[in-house]
Amino acid sequence: MMGEKHTETFLRSINLIYDAGTPESVAHFYPTAKTVPLINAILGNEPDRSTFVIAPYGSGKSLTAAYSLQLIENTPAVRSLLMPVAEKFQKFDSDLCKFSKQRFELNEHKHGIVIALHGNVPELPQALKDAVLASLKRMGMSKKGTSIRNVECKCFDDIAPFLSVLRKFSLKHSFDRIAILWDEFGKHLESLIAEGRTADLMAIQQLSEFVTRSRKIPLTLTLFMHQGLMRYASNLPASARMEWAKIGGRFKAIQYVDTSKEIYQLIAKIISEIRGVTPPQRVTQALAVKYRKLGIFKDFNAKELQSLLSDAYPLEPAVLHLLPRISSRVAQNERTLFSFLYEQNLSITIAADDVYDYFSNEMCADVSV
Repeated sequence: MMGEKHTETFLRSINLIYDAGTPESVAHFYPTAKTVPLINAILGNEPDRSTFVIAPYGSGKSLTAAYSLQLIENTPAVRSLLMPVAEKFQKFDSDLCKFSKQRFELNEHKHGIVIALHGNVPELPQALKDAVLASLKRMGMSKKGTSIRNVECKCFDDIAPFLSVLRKFSLKHSFDRIAILWDEFGKHLESLIAEGRTADLMAIQQLSEFVTRSRKIPLTLTLFMHQGLMRYASNLPASARMEWAKIGGRFKAIQYVDTSKEIYQLIAKIISEIRGVTPPQRVTQALAVKYRKLGIFKDFNAKELQSLLSDAYPLEPAVLHLLPRISSRVAQNERTLFSFLYEQNLSITIAADDVYDYFSNEMCADVSV
């Protein structure tokens, strides 16, 4: 039976800034294939250094960003705590697994700087400077930040000179990378539109141009949103939309969504850990044959599907099929999906009507296209 404390941790949302100083908040991070390109982009292992990450609420993007922050800063407190997480990457990317494990080794002392931002940031230049100092503080290196404190960064024209100083500072003190992570960037865009400051998006273009030109040290800019850039600009005048489109063209977009096979396996894993009943083999074998004939769960062979349905018992296979689709459409994706799982009585069969009862209010409220 999964403990109540672990369940609470698993379901709790992550705030990139508030949780930056508490590595234990990401100790439950479970890598999947979708996390690999995002982490590699944040680390600077990809050719593109400016990235838009587009993901629904609760998709785990903030948790992945928070893990990346801990991996880059690499404070002593995280090494033994997150080594088990690093080892799980072997299944999806051996290079990333090797990199993470080596970084967490006790004899490794490589650190990077993470500039963590969240939501609407009215005073971006000052926020960048404050975020650098916060990163140094988390690593216990505040004393090294004197030269950073003395650099002026109060207006947009100060951003590029400040980042130049930061890059030289990083090389001098052997920081091996700099990552700008801006969670809930969509709220900043909404604020720019509401306040009539759409031209301020040019500051993001400045950041993108600077990180692209950083050669001696990897410098990345990763912006997290719930929809594409031009969706936010849909009500702007045509001239403003054209300018935003030009800026958007500088970024690589990552659609941060799970593949169906992985999300099914994750649901089944959770169920197998918290239930108290094991189904008869003949039952799951018959269900696997039936659902393969129906063309559902096509990514699984017969043996894999029987194992999946056994782990997911007592969820009916139809429920397993429906859950990720319904929750991603009308609720907060995985977070509400997992809330559903933890609220069920797993000593009885969980059928489609249970899913309907749980999500019916959200489905009634869903009036979008």
